[in-house]
Amino acid sequence: MPRSVSPSIPEKEFLVSALQQSLRLDGRSVVELREPQLTFGPELGWVECAMGKTRVMASIEAKMMRPAPDRPYEGMINIQSEISPMASSEYEQGRTSDEEVTITRMLDKVLRRSDALDKESLCIVAGQRVWSLKVTIQFLSDAGNMLDCACLAGIVALRHFRKPEVQVEGEEVIV
Repeated sequence: MPRSVSPSIPEKEFLVSALQQSLRLDGRSVVELREPQLTFGPELGWVECAMGKTRVMASIEAKMMRPAPDRPYEGMINIQSEISPMASSEYEQGRTSDEEVTITRMLDKVLRRSDALDKESLCIVAGQRVWSLKVTIQFLSDAGNMLDCACLAGIVALRHFRKPEVQVEGEEVIV
């Protein structure tokens, strides 16, 4: 990944002065977030979140599988994120940046601990079948606050998602 250009001395002085005066170029206060804009897709669990010029898309996929032996009553949640070169020229296709690793770890912590989804509600037949959800976060444009935008998109996508209807007849599970 190419190294970003360091700000010049006048740029640094301007930045320090603006921070001391609690000013931002767009008129927001130092602790004020950008107004989020959510767009829901054609399927449940598909959400695009925009905060300023930063855009993130989250989608949820579900498949049935065997539960983990130590957690027979809980479904699984897997988080996958991708920062493509389309988001910014700082990112390279096929190379995971340090920022992407950090964001994925933070997303994992936030989405698992947010209680946006009860993992026990993903159980179909205890010890035999559970839903495994794959949360895919794609970064479409990076203009700052990517983690905030990704967290919001992920939580809203999980809340917007609906599991397929399932019928259990004896040993057979019908979707």
